[in-house]
Amino acid sequence: MNWGDFVLHMDGLANDFLPDAGRWQWRYWGKGSFTPMNATWDVAGKGEWHDSTITLTDLSTGFDQLQYGTMTVEKPRLILDKPVVWVRDAQHPSFSGALSLDAGQTLFTGGSVLPPSTLKFSVDGRDPTYFLFKGDLHAGEIGPVRVNGRWDGIRLRGNAWWPKQSLTVFQPLVPPDWEDELTRW
Repeated sequence: MNWGDFVLHMDGLANDFLPDAGRWQWRYWGKGSFTPMNATWDVAGKGEWHDSTITLTDLSTGFDQLQYGTMTVEKPRLILDKPVVWVRDAQHPSFSGALSLDAGQTLFTGGSVLPPSTLKFSVDGRDPTYFLFKGDLHAGEIGPVRVNGRWDGIRLRGNAWWPKQSLTVFQPLVPPDWEDELTRW
């Protein structure tokens, strides 16, 4: 599969550094294309590798859009709410952090629209290839939609549910040409 082209720059300072020994502090920035979702992206941030711990202290990455099947997400951007920390310890590995994904409207070819949204979530696991996630999605009047799941290095699996709320908040998901109005029962 062609994932797209990219350019990534790193600049930093290393003190007596070898993998899992010493300290390497860096900043990174770049841009590229993400062919499977017809998107271009950018990234910037800071981090360090100190002994067996890799920490992202700053991250901002965004896409001009994400297109998948019948859906287009406008201008999604991922940022850190809490540093992402990966402890590469053979006996007690861990991976944790908190992130926020903000997006413009999500458009569906049938005419449905999800208003601009924010997904705040945390990750907790043993490494970037195996972790659990949980969070809340808000989109206009919709939400919170609770999400949780896992990444096992191959598949992203999860669930979403929401507490009782007025049916009318879901009106944007009904295509206008249906000429249906959601009302309270």
